[in-house]
Amino acid sequence: MKENMYSKGFKAFLRLERALSENTVAAYLHDVNLLFSFLQSKTHNLSIKDVTPDDLKDFLQYINEMGLGAFSQSRVVSGIKSFFSYLILENIVNADPSALLESPKLGKKLPDVLSEEEMFTLIQSVDLSDPLGERNKAIMETLYACGLRVSELTNLKLSDLHFNQEIILVTGKGNKQRIVPVGENARKQLQTYIQQVRVRIAARKGAEDIVFLNQHGGKISRQMIFLIIKKHVEKA
Repeated sequence: MKENMYSKGFKAFLRLERALSENTVAAYLHDVNLLFSFLQSKTHNLSIKDVTPDDLKDFLQYINEMGLGAFSQSRVVSGIKSFFSYLILENIVNADPSALLESPKLGKKLPDVLSEEEMFTLIQSVDLSDPLGERNKAIMETLYACGLRVSELTNLKLSDLHFNQEIILVTGKGNKQRIVPVGENARKQLQTYIQQVRVRIAARKGAEDIVFLNQHGGKISRQMIFLIIKKHVEKA
């Protein structure tokens, strides 16, 4: 089947051209298979070459009815966009029907903790004149936008950040990994911290790939994260 041929080509593209991890490649292939299943359904039975923007809007409705949350839907959209970029490069399709496809808006409110306005005030309270201010702001932006546990944040690695795909790879309980979309504000703040602050900190052995370091170059602790947040809550 041509679908299998397209999937194999896309897989090679992600590995060789994008140099993505096996987990990310597997997630994107899963997204493409969802699209193929949708296109082969009784009401569609379309070739990938005949897909229109309206078909992709119907596809979004399809995955929404499957019960996928906003974050999962956003990741699927990212995978589908990458797939059509590949098809364009290979001259398999002449136009990209996913060009105007929008991800669902991601809810950023922390339930039962802080309102959106309170979280905004908290983030804005960070003193960027402090040498570690950019780091602290990146910590709060990432916790807020990506919905990470503190332990997941402290274990986040530079190799887990895929800014071109607007996602990060998160390792949770039981070493289970999941793909999480990262919003523009968090992405920009992470890049600022990494390029302007972290690069100046000599990472200790074993922490070379860790995103968030303490001032001595070691992996920042959960306790330190709590102290940083507590300090800014009191300040805000």
